[in-house]
Amino acid sequence: MKLLLDVGNTAVKWATAESGSLTARGAFGYRDGEFGRLANQAWSGIETPAVVVAVNVAGEGVAASIADYVSEAWQCPVELIKTARSACGVTNAYRAPGDLGADRWVAMIAAHHRVDGAVCIVDCGTAITIDLVAASGEHRGGLILPGVRLLGETLAVNTAGIRLQDDTTATGLLGRTTRDGVTGGAQYLVAAAIDRIAADVVEDAGEPVTVIITGGDAERLLPLLATPVQHEPRLVLQGLAILSDKGN
Repeated sequence: MKLLLDVGNTAVKWATAESGSLTARGAFGYRDGEFGRLANQAWSGIETPAVVVAVNVAGEGVAASIADYVSEAWQCPVELIKTARSACGVTNAYRAPGDLGADRWVAMIAAHHRVDGAVCIVDCGTAITIDLVAASGEHRGGLILPGVRLLGETLAVNTAGIRLQDDTTATGLLGRTTRDGVTGGAQYLVAAAIDRIAADVVEDAGEPVTVIITGGDAERLLPLLATPVQHEPRLVLQGLAILSDKGN
């Protein structure tokens, strides 16, 4: 059994995998100094993995916390996935392949294996990334824009009188507080950008394109999107399963 980790800036999504298929899965948020305790709560019931395979965008400190926990709990190896020039049928478009985030790379591999044709991957996290992979597996490039929370925080930092909460979600079309107005405006701004970019990507691709949306903010953006999309919240974990089964 393998333990797969999608480590973001504030949360860990995880799954166990056998022969490339996800089995048990879950998620937990974490703060500095609490990784071990929260990980122990999440994984106390799983069997000892043969290997832990992770994509980590949270920095070296979190990577060290993962390595320390795994060493103490299971004494098994930890494989941190790095972006490559090519893997599992996908070719990286970046001139310097390592400049492409490992989470984007793994998501592209999963999407390419999921869709029979070209695919546009929209990952809605702290930042929003949009990438196009042709039916051939050729990555055509991508875009990065600020996510909902970052847009709201920009107003909060630069405008007097605005205070936001991390878990704020706008309800209804128009907000009745400043906080709800900022959050709703950010959500609409992001949704409009996704719709426009996806439309241009589909027009420019020269072939039919399936749009897949993933990431922590995907679910609350779905009702605002005009673009037909497939929602797959575990896309990165699926990519890790493919990479760990076939090699990278």
